[in-house]
Amino acid sequence: MKLNILVLAVPLLLLSLLGLFLALARNGEEADGREAEKQVPAGVFREAEPVREKAPAFGIGPEEGEDLPYEEEPFPGVAESINQVDFALAQTMLRLNLPAEGLRVEAAELKEHKGNLYQLKHISIAGIRDLPVFAQVLRDALIAWAEQAALLRADESSGSPGMSWRIVLDGAVTHYLLLLPGDRPEERPSEGPSLVIVIDDLGESVLKARRLLSLNFPVTFAIWPRSSHALEVDALAHEYGLEVIIHQPMEPVGYPGINPGGGVLLRGMKREEAADCLEENIRRVPHAAGLNNHMGSRLTQDEEAMRVVAAVLKRHGFFALDSLTHPGSRLAGAALSLGVPAFKRDIFLDVEANKDKVLAQLRAAERLALVKGQAVAIGHPLTATLDALEEWQRSRNAKIRPARLEDLIPLNPDARRGGRGR
Repeated sequence: MKLNILVLAVPLLLLSLLGLFLALARNGEEADGREAEKQVPAGVFREAEPVREKAPAFGIGPEEGEDLPYEEEPFPGVAESINQVDFALAQTMLRLNLPAEGLRVEAAELKEHKGNLYQLKHISIAGIRDLPVFAQVLRDALIAWAEQAALLRADESSGSPGMSWRIVLDGAVTHYLLLLPGDRPEERPSEGPSLVIVIDDLGESVLKARRLLSLNFPVTFAIWPRSSHALEVDALAHEYGLEVIIHQPMEPVGYPGINPGGGVLLRGMKREEAADCLEENIRRVPHAAGLNNHMGSRLTQDEEAMRVVAAVLKRHGFFALDSLTHPGSRLAGAALSLGVPAFKRDIFLDVEANKDKVLAQLRAAERLALVKGQAVAIGHPLTATLDALEEWQRSRNAKIRPARLEDLIPLNPDARRGGRGR
């Protein structure tokens, strides 16, 4: 009897040990997998295999590509501070019920302050009924929006006291204002303020690209050149007449802990190596008309590196959009020096991926466009951003004209344009 029990017990014991061994092995594999995930930097761009999608045109299928690597945290700089001054000016116009058509940007100059490029704007505002009241309301708005800014008389000895003013921020003049008490005698020859919305990080999800195509206003597609669906998304945007640019990865301050992905331009590259890399990326997005930087807070500060980029853009008839991920970026300046049409980002839409906050940023972009005549906002194909854009299309300011970058006046208006994306 004891022998029979032992005969039965031994196999059961062996089976139990085998089960325990397999369970431990599975746990070990899962732990190794979790450890491997921890070793991958959060910003790494994973080049996934193409996925065959069966959704119909504009069909919204399961969420795909939501965990895209976001831009590095933007560095605040003089451009952001000037935007706050523009918000204060727009708020003053609203409070005094002054028509947007009364504000005109007469001229803009590219200036440098503490190593950062910015635009000094010469603005005239017509239809002001009480000049002292306007000045006081603007001072109050500056305290609320840009407390570091000061409103000062432009020329105490001028023949029109109270008419000419300047706004000074951190010791730099950012705005000259000419306040006009009456309405303008002539019609303003303009189609209205323009707003360009650029969507970065495209090329990993065709479904999200189709969702953007279904909007009732145009957006500019900024496509990762080494992404899984770059060619397909490029072709779709071109088919629907949308502007396409290359979203060029560049070295960030946090590299290599923050990895901007394949086809990246790095600070240690030789000129020929960087130019060849960029040429290959251009071949991968055949309908592109320009380029903006993905990340790049370190590389864009390198004047010589940006001149290499600008030289390639010039050969292709491209324009440059400086995403301004660092206030010391030289991308726009290098483009200007070589006669390449240059633009600069005014506002990021989705630093916080929250629908209501994206909508608030879209309203801020509208205010900037009203003050400056044109503005550029950059967002990403996040669910919150797409939801906000779909809501904004039903309630956006009718005075604002959604536009392409090629429709705007560049920082260097004499620069010739004519990219392949036209």
